[in-house]
Amino acid sequence: MISDQELLHGAALLKLIENFKTVQIQHGDQVHSSLYVINSGESEVAVLLKLSTRRKSPWQFTFSQQEENAVARFRRSRPDTALFFSLVCFKDGVCCVNYETLAQLTGHSIALRSVGVSRPSGGSYHLSGPERQQLRRAIPQSDWPRALFQRHTPL
Repeated sequence: MISDQELLHGAALLKLIENFKTVQIQHGDQVHSSLYVINSGESEVAVLLKLSTRRKSPWQFTFSQQEENAVARFRRSRPDTALFFSLVCFKDGVCCVNYETLAQLTGHSIALRSVGVSRPSGGSYHLSGPERQQLRRAIPQSDWPRALFQRHTPL
């Protein structure tokens, strides 16, 4: 039987492969079971996939202490590799946000913090953190996976 996690991770990774025909994907399961290191030939990024099985907006994502520890270990071992969180919003799509932006939104620690993702019909994703703090800009649904290999600064 295929789990929701396998199904939704597979869908997100398939979109990545379709967009970047020559990527190499390495499962970083020694750090975290949902971490993937992606090499485009020109640059390398890491993605931690989180998923929500809620069928429609808003989607909630809660980060565990284990995920905070995994992120810290990864950042120490590969400080020059950009790290992203890809928030898989069930069958709607993937809201992709870099680590620095997510850390700013949650108060510089993700452990035991929740973020919400909402998307009005036909619109972009809106990210909110603890105490309903809103990300300053919307994230287009089409950002996944292109955002991985664009230069980012926190929003």
